[in-house]
Amino acid sequence: MTWLRVAGFLVIAVFLAACGSAPSTPLTTAVLSPAVQPTAAQSGPTSTSLFVISADCTRPRLETWLARSSSLMKDFKNTVNQNLAATGDALAQPITNLTIIRGALFVGGAPGCAEPHLQRIDNATNKAIDLFTRRQNNQAPNFVAEMSDLNILFNEIDAYEKALKAFYLTLP
Repeated sequence: MTWLRVAGFLVIAVFLAACGSAPSTPLTTAVLSPAVQPTAAQSGPTSTSLFVISADCTRPRLETWLARSSSLMKDFKNTVNQNLAATGDALAQPITNLTIIRGALFVGGAPGCAEPHLQRIDNATNKAIDLFTRRQNNQAPNFVAEMSDLNILFNEIDAYEKALKAFYLTLP
């Protein structure tokens, strides 16, 4: 019950934090890769852009996203790791918890510059919940291999988060 209260308060807090107004002047567009600091200004986003400064990519909005996504992904990964040995009915509550955490991640969305980060979180959290649901139903014969793949996705999310934190420091 306490976990649900915390999740409820988190959802409300995130919603209230996301209610800020957009800046009155549009920002320029810049491309940033996770391994590189921002160096090139472009007239518009490209398909190879990893982070694009958009009108909603303000320092406060990105800070809110990073705080929320970092904390919730830590909780998500901890829940996954604490239940690696669980099977069957023992996975019912962890799956519910993973679903609640995933839902909290998407409240308020992410600024445009964090969309690739959000997309990777979406992919990894969906795969984790699907994997644990299949394990609960004894339909995950390759659980260890799939967990290995999931950990690769988690590492990729961490790399994007690190790059976004560096990008945050460059914002006015």
